[in-house]
Amino acid sequence: MELTSTVNRINAAVREVMLTHAGTSFIGLILQGSAAKGGFIPGSSDIDYVLYVADAALNEAGTLPAEQCIAIHLALSAIDVAPFRYIQFSVVSPLANPYPGPVPGAYKLLAGRLPVPEATGAELYADAVRSLDALVPDRAFDPHQLLDHGEERIERSTRLMCTKAWPLAFQLLTALHKDGLRIWRLDKLEAAALLAREPGVAAEMNGFLAAVRAYYPQERPVTKALDVISAGIAFNRAVKRHWASLRAVSCKLILVEGIPGSGKSTAAQHIALAMGKLGIACRWWYEEQRGHPVYVYSDYEGMQAVIGELERGDFGGLIDRALAQWRAFAAAVQSAPEAVVIDGCLLGYLTWSLFPYNAAPADILRYVREVGAILHPLNPRLIYLYPRDVGAALRRITGRRGGDTEANWIRGAAGSAYGQARGLEGFEGLVAYWEAYRELADEAFAGWSGVKLAIDNSAGDWPRYYEELEILLGLKQAGEATSLFSLASLTGRYRPTAEGLPDCIIRMNAGTLIADGLPHAWPNSPLIAAGPGRFHVQSMPMQLLFEEHGFRLAGPDLLDGPVDYRFTKMPSEAD
Repeated sequence: MELTSTVNRINAAVREVMLTHAGTSFIGLILQGSAAKGGFIPGSSDIDYVLYVADAALNEAGTLPAEQCIAIHLALSAIDVAPFRYIQFSVVSPLANPYPGPVPGAYKLLAGRLPVPEATGAELYADAVRSLDALVPDRAFDPHQLLDHGEERIERSTRLMCTKAWPLAFQLLTALHKDGLRIWRLDKLEAAALLAREPGVAAEMNGFLAAVRAYYPQERPVTKALDVISAGIAFNRAVKRHWASLRAVSCKLILVEGIPGSGKSTAAQHIALAMGKLGIACRWWYEEQRGHPVYVYSDYEGMQAVIGELERGDFGGLIDRALAQWRAFAAAVQSAPEAVVIDGCLLGYLTWSLFPYNAAPADILRYVREVGAILHPLNPRLIYLYPRDVGAALRRITGRRGGDTEANWIRGAAGSAYGQARGLEGFEGLVAYWEAYRELADEAFAGWSGVKLAIDNSAGDWPRYYEELEILLGLKQAGEATSLFSLASLTGRYRPTAEGLPDCIIRMNAGTLIADGLPHAWPNSPLIAAGPGRFHVQSMPMQLLFEEHGFRLAGPDLLDGPVDYRFTKMPSEAD
């Protein structure tokens, strides 16, 4: 009762100020927030108003004139706002109103009329989804403000964290329950109790509320203020992680397929990195990684034994073992805490191996269907990258990879059982080989009964392809990682500490670092920023970790050997 009378007193005083100083532009005044619906937290809660004015009252910047605001502030300063921390105002006009209207039952009209429609459940849900999608936890609170000290700086930073965290709680509840009108009528404590039932954010919500209660109303010591900020940061991150997991794939497995050079590994890497940025647990198995869980061999020697079986025409036994491996893999993925991304394993791997040894297309397609049935409980997504012009695509990729790539591929196609039976020769034979394979892959893709996406990658427009992938998977970009290093300072010649390896040249091209001469990587591989001094090698599960005098190349063991190298930067000619 005492708080109610205090709120009424403040409301009356604020109403008088606004009616006096807003002049003829005044349309309406409402009270919202904890003062209107409850949930007051001593020492923390503000008292929140919205002033509606005519469109003509706002200047080009969308604000009331500075002189008018000065006069209003002088009048408001005479009001005792205790036990609230301060008065907070939003000023909107009918046209300049970026927010949903007030929530029915969660506000009080103090004067005038409401010039905008009340919020609907659909509007509140859409606004919550937009806000959660756009949330970047590390940008929600600027930690550099903690470097300021004195003049109540820490108190201000703590209040700012509270103004960020509480709306986030209501937005997440709105998105989860799809009943914004009910959710926004809850007070803070009711919302916190409801969110504490959500396993993905319960601990962080409870931790934040406990920190707020421990700090307010005394607002000391400073360690408790920092506890509020730390708990708020953890809550922001938990909300984004939880929301991203709901918005992202509902599947446990993503398969990326295509002919050589179609961008399978590039796409798979992008998916894994995008999921990681959103806090979604994800494991990418590169197609040439040692110990790959789908393969019936674990190393190069085992692969040679499989080739021996293929040469003998023992397709049935190999297919049976492969299907058993797929079953074990599916069971492991089903119980794993993370989603898994694999490239070149469904339409590649055995499918590529069976095809060159002239296995019957019907047997290959039956194998793909059986794998699909095994994977069905994982609700997988199949992504198929294909070029319209197979010949042009092969020219492009063999040119990029350089060396003996084209000659080796021609020799492989012409020397295969499939190629020999058809008299394939030269580059034209290579194209004919992969065109025939693509026809088979197209048929297998068409028969896939699950969620799938085919991308014509002929234009090389990877930003657009990434967007298509993200739409399919429900992913949203969290923004590229930034580096504290000057990219230009990383360019130059680097010499490996191990003998027998060439120097690596790192250069800039259109704002991207390019590495030429990395072990296991393709020539002129783009580097993808992953953090200060840290870069992913495009299409490969490897990272460059820059150090004071060079870099380290690290990654999982591949079929052709381990990945752990150090390079020392060589002096430039200008040094």
